[in-house]
Order: sequence, then structure tokens, then C-alpha cells
Amino acid sequence: MGKGLKAGSLAVVTGASSGLGVDFARSLARRKVDVILTARREDRLKEVAAEVSGRFGVTAHVLPHDLGSPEAAEGLAAKIDERGLAPNILVNNAGFGLNGPFIEQPWDTLATMIGVNVLALARLAHLYGGRFAAGGEGYILNVASFVAIQPCPTLAVYAGTKGFALGFSRSLREELKSQGVRVTALCPGFTETEFFDRADFEQSRGMKRLMLKSAAVAEAGVRGMLRGKDMVIPGVLWRLNYWLVSSVPRWMAMGVTKNLVAPSPESEAEPNA
Repeated sequence: MGKGLKAGSLAVVTGASSGLGVDFARSLARRKVDVILTARREDRLKEVAAEVSGRFGVTAHVLPHDLGSPEAAEGLAAKIDERGLAPNILVNNAGFGLNGPFIEQPWDTLATMIGVNVLALARLAHLYGGRFAAGGEGYILNVASFVAIQPCPTLAVYAGTKGFALGFSRSLREELKSQGVRVTALCPGFTETEFFDRADFEQSRGMKRLMLKSAAVAEAGVRGMLRGKDMVIPGVLWRLNYWLVSSVPRWMAMGVTKNLVAPSPESEAEPNA
């Protein structure tokens, strides 16, 4: 059992069918934490559950669920309650982005993004934060992003949702810390996940140089959560970037971001290179 964890700990991991969600499950299972894995793709959840239970000897519960609807969080909590499960860890990882000019993007997709990235995250924190506080202990890890710190043109709504996740986490942390609940925001930079494919985001050469490994990001998040950190920024270069962004005028930081995410001429000419 990992540092700060009681025996029999149980974690809810949303968005657990790929990318960071899978690596959160592995990181927690390595610490002998049982997991509740939820996402839309049941087949992938079953694969992840079989892997972590086989490798680490933990119990992995599979609960397929779509967090895109307004009442989705309540539905997930109801499913968990029906199984008689009482988690003491919540990893709010589910989310997605969409790249492109804001006014040209389909509103229905943006609304769903806000629903998953903001409403579901906040509602699950509300549901389980109250239970954790009543029990005198618990952990909440909310996955934000570096764009919560350094906004990114063409990812306006995504950056806004992640800005909410960061500010919300910091405020909630202060409210709940006296009741034994630790709240942490994870703010990774570019990470090797399915995000870029789903967001229709072509990676520039600069982005590829700064890309983080999903497993390292998840491990940093879990370790920071257990240590009670308010914010975790994985990677030395990204922590340096945080210092730089905090030290220069906002217009200068925005200029750096625009240049960083802009596709290079080579990538435009050879998108499959």
C-alpha cells in the first residue's frame, strides 16, 4: 500500500479506456489500490481491467458510462452504489478537446466538451467530495492542462474548461483540507495520448520535442496527489516553462504559444512524415 493510503483503498478513474486513464489505473494498482474503471468503450475497459488485475493482483471493476449527458455523473455514482462500492479516491480524467477557430466549431460538440470537462468533473467532485469529507479522508485528482496556465488559440474552449479545472481544484482544496480531503490539479503539457487525433490537432516539430510520456504524467499525478500537492506540472522543461510564463508579459507568452503550436512548413507538406 502506497504512502498515505489506507488498506482497502478504492479509486474511481474516469476516461479509463485509453491514454492517461490507463496509466492512472496502472499507477494506482501498483500501489495495491483497487480501481473502478469507467469510460464509453466497454471492450477497452475490460482489457485494461484484465491487465491491471493480472499484473498487480488488485480488483478492477468495469463500469461503461458516457459522461457527456447532463445527468451523467449522477448515473455513474448510482452504478457504483448499486455494486456496494465505496471509493475513497476520485481521478477526474475524462475529457477531450477540439482544435480550430472557435466561431467555426460546431456548438453541439463544444457543449458536450463543456459537459464532460467541466460539469461532470465538478458534479463528481461534489458527490464524492461530500462523502469523503463525511468520512474524514479522501483524495481528488482533477486533470487540468498546461493550457489552464498558458491559454492556447484554436483551443479556446478546451483551454477554458481546463482553466476551470485548475481554479476549481485550488479553491476546493482550501475548503476540504481541514476535513481530511486532499485535492490536486494535474497540469501536464503535451502528452502522448489519443488527444491530438480526437482534437484534429496536427503536432508541430516544437510540440513533438516537448512531448511527455503518458505513464510518467500519470505517475507524477498520483504521487503528487498522495503527497497533498495543490498543483502538479510534470517534466522539468514544463516547470521551467511555467516559470517563464509567470515572468513575462501575457502578450509575449501568447506569442510563444502561437508559434509553438503552429505546424511547421515541413509538416504541412508531409503530414504523414
